[in-house]
Amino acid sequence: MLLQVVGTWNSTHPQPVDCNHCACGANSYGQLSQGHAEDILCPTRISFSNEVHLLAGGGGHTMLIDGNGNVYSCGWNKKGQLGLGDVDDRHHFQHVPNLTAVKFVACGWNHTLIITDNHRLFVFGCNTFGQLGLGTANGCYLSPTPCHVGQGVIHVGAGLRHSVVLLDDGTVWSWGDNKKGQLGIPGLQMKRVLKPMKVSRLMEKCIQVIAGSQHSAVLTESGQVFCWGSNQHGQCGLPVSSEAGLFDEPQLIGGALSNHNVTSIHSGWSHLIAQIGVDDVYSWGRSDYGQLGLGDEIVLQRYSSFPSKIPNLNNIKHMMCGAEHNIALLENGKVLTWGWNEHGICGSQDEANIHRPRLVSLPEDFRAVRVGCGGGHTFIALKPK
Repeated sequence: MLLQVVGTWNSTHPQPVDCNHCACGANSYGQLSQGHAEDILCPTRISFSNEVHLLAGGGGHTMLIDGNGNVYSCGWNKKGQLGLGDVDDRHHFQHVPNLTAVKFVACGWNHTLIITDNHRLFVFGCNTFGQLGLGTANGCYLSPTPCHVGQGVIHVGAGLRHSVVLLDDGTVWSWGDNKKGQLGIPGLQMKRVLKPMKVSRLMEKCIQVIAGSQHSAVLTESGQVFCWGSNQHGQCGLPVSSEAGLFDEPQLIGGALSNHNVTSIHSGWSHLIAQIGVDDVYSWGRSDYGQLGLGDEIVLQRYSSFPSKIPNLNNIKHMMCGAEHNIALLENGKVLTWGWNEHGICGSQDEANIHRPRLVSLPEDFRAVRVGCGGGHTFIALKPK
């Protein structure tokens, strides 16, 4: 299995595969598992031989779930976000103890959320804003700690300083920082919430949750997308104005999505992506790094409040968003990246931002089978053809 690093925020649940690995991008804390803390512009092999189920990252840390449900972490650990019981950074993936049968992981800036196969939620890392949902807002938790939301946690989203959880009954719960209304609870005067609170204005069952830096969004079972929180860059699908800088209750994303059933959603710090099957991908929100994949004109506009279809992007098997960049795995095993490219995040061997999806150069004898990314780094799992 070859794990290649090229530079993850939110994700659905892929099946494990047996492959190799590589990576690239920002590596200030060792989050690329290369044994050092220097940035990497070109996809570079990682020494990790297990099959990969999921890769996700935060501001400077990376979490990996292998095919057996074990969790590994590396990178920035100042707040205990690696779950290893200390605050020492790691330059190689290290097994996280006391976690088994893990199915999903989401990473905030410096906190981590874990779902096990019995639908329990474990949390660790920074808790200054109550983002761990444990009833406190001080210090940090260095090891996985149970967070009691409900009996059936099936999906989670981790933002900059807040968290969003989906239960198996279709309800959504949130906690943490609320300065921009990102918890989705109208009239809530509290700037932070320490325990899970229900997002009550969602009238339909939800099937996916995501979180950006200061916004949250859900996908309902009928294929509709709702977003709330900061609208500074049009994340809520509404015109940007000083009078409406935030929305503290769910807003339906309409426009080009009105006549479609969205099948999955993804979020960076301040942009969102909606997939409709494998051939139609729409984006909106902040655009000045090219993260919307819509070309030079929209980059100059700096944001778009309305979903637009990304041209020539089809046959998508899996996607993820970093802070301001994106990665897409195609059905044929090829990989596309676009957006912010400082530190070589997009694997293009330079640092020029990419305004439209572009192929990543991969070894000729391999095909990609899994992708993942953090705020400023990217991973590709490869398998021989």
